[in-house]
Order: sequence, then C-alpha cells, then structure tokens
Amino acid sequence: MELLDKNIKISEIALDPLNPRDNTFAIKNQNEILASTMKKREAGELLRSMSECIRWINKIVVVSYKDYKELHDEIELSDFQYVVVEGNTRLSCLKSKKLQNINLDTEIPVLLAKREKNETLEEFRESILITQGIANVTEVKPWSDISKAKHIYDMYLLKIKNLNQPKNAQNNQLVIKSISEQLGLSQEDLKKYIRRYCIYAKIEEVAEQIPEDKWGFLEALEINSDTRDFIGLSSTYDWNEEKAETALSIMPDLFKNEAKFDPNSKHFRDNFRDYIDECKNKKVEHQDIVDSFTSIINSKEEKSFTELISPKVVKEDNKSKWEKFLEECESKLKAYPINEDWASDQISLLENLNKKINKLVNQIKLANEE
Repeated sequence: MELLDKNIKISEIALDPLNPRDNTFAIKNQNEILASTMKKREAGELLRSMSECIRWINKIVVVSYKDYKELHDEIELSDFQYVVVEGNTRLSCLKSKKLQNINLDTEIPVLLAKREKNETLEEFRESILITQGIANVTEVKPWSDISKAKHIYDMYLLKIKNLNQPKNAQNNQLVIKSISEQLGLSQEDLKKYIRRYCIYAKIEEVAEQIPEDKWGFLEALEINSDTRDFIGLSSTYDWNEEKAETALSIMPDLFKNEAKFDPNSKHFRDNFRDYIDECKNKKVEHQDIVDSFTSIINSKEEKSFTELISPKVVKEDNKSKWEKFLEECESKLKAYPINEDWASDQISLLENLNKKINKLVNQIKLANEE
C-alpha cells in the first residue's frame, strides 16, 4: 500500500460504515452515522479543539470508492468518490457544520491509501488494518476495549489466512510476533486481546452479546490455562465446541448476577480462577461445575458466586471494604471529564482531596515506622 497526499472536498468522502469504533454503523445511513458519532464524548472534545485550531499533521486516510468496494462488496456508497478508513471522528466534525469557515465544499488535505501494482487484495486489507491499528490501538484516546480487541483479532485472522500455512503453535507465534512489531504492543497483551475477543464473539454466538460495561468480566475466563480449558479455548484460539456451548451459554447471566453484588470484575476474576482451580484439584466433572453456576443464577434467594468457594466462604472484612471503595474511586477518577466546561469549578475540591490523600499516606507511613 502507498499513501499519496491529495486535496479532496469533504462532500466527496463517506464516513466508514464499518468503522471499528461502532459495529452498528453498518446498518445506518451516512446521516445516522454522523449523528451517532457526534453524540460521543470524544467527538465533542475534538470539535472544541478543532474550533480553536485545525491542524493537518495527522491527516485523514481515505481509499477510493472503487478500492473500498473491492474490500467490502456488500456496502453501497456510490454517491461518494472516497471512503475514510482512518479519521472518522475528525471527518464527522468537519461534516457537522459546526466549524467556522468549513463546509461540505471545503477541500482538505488527506492521505489516499492506494493499492500497489503487485499487491493482492488481502495484502491491501492487511495494510489498512495495520494503519488503523497504529493510529487507534496505541493512541492516548483509543477505541473502546471491545473495538480495540476486535481490530487486533481481525488482524490476527487475516495474517493467519495470508500466511497460507497450517494453523499450529509455531505459525501462531509468528503471527503474534508480527502484529507486536507492527503495533508496538507486547506479545502477551496481544494474546490477551485475541483471547478476550474470541470469548466475546463465542458468547454472542451461543448466548447473547456482552454489554460493554461487562467486558472486564471476560478476563476471568481467559486468566490462565485452566479457566481457558474449562470454556474450551485452546492455545491456538480454537474451540472445543461442546465445552464452549455448555460453559459460555450461562456466562451473560452469571456476569449480571455477580455485578449486583460487586461490580468490580477483578474480584470475580480472582474468585472464578480459585473456584476452577479448586474443582480441578477435586476432579469435579465439567457438567457439575456448570450446574453449580446455574444453581447460583436460578436460586430464588439472591446468591453470589463466592458462596461456591468452600475453603474460604468470603466474609468481607474492613480491609476488603476499603480496597473495594478505593478501587471504585480510582476507576471514577480515571473517567473524569476534564474537558467539560464545569471541570474548572471543581479544581479546589480536587486539590483538597489531593491534600487529604497525601496527609493520609504520610500518616500511614509514620504509623508503620513505629
């Protein structure tokens, strides 16, 4: 693939219906995609930034409609000459009519991704995925966890296909190493993303789609070889179909049940891992483990999964309560909307909170020195 500098009218460029940020775009028209995108928080933040100054350092990447049609024959966008493949949110802001001196007839500098003479269609597709991945998987404001994992998973599947060799542990590792070098992510992180999306897609197939706020619960299922074996996932991301359907079909309900008791997926992860380990040591049959989960879900009394862990019936002590509270605080602060107009009104509150935390840390340190 080669990238060519070009100036193109905004009206000539379509938003990508297959944008990895939102898998619902494929069934929406251009106006609906634009409206959905502009409702997202990151679009509002970017629009404010672009209102102050538009920088063309990171240019939008487009492909010709002809090339896009070859990649995605099922998509019809014949009213446009180009389709954006990287920079959908930026293009949405430009199309929003909310930027001064910018309209649909405005020409903007873009990078045109062009298929090279001897490049196969699958190689061209892989190059586009790499371009999207570098721009979004490792950026400060990346895609959602699900979108990121799906993109990495798609790269993995395409590379395995293009390798044109038997799928085994050795070739699997070659593909992981290649993606790691291209995206600048560790191989272990890549494996986690691929495993997690494998499980996410399989649960959707055998049961229902996991909502985004339950994504973290999937970590419990892929945390180690024993939990992966329980759900039927191999080291090369293949499935034991019988195990997968039996175990994964109940997971949406199990996640919902556990979230009522404790929304922190890390606690569920640790308890799930311990329970699977306990069952393995006791040589409990696979179906019996599934039945124990089902009994929790279907219980007339509200029961938590932790009640299954016999050696340590979990009684939340003072330490656990504070750990839970502090983890929730940390999670909320990470999501603090720093670009909201009212954020500056709360600076003094945050500064006072920071002082109290520093004072508390110093007091704890002094107490432990005595």
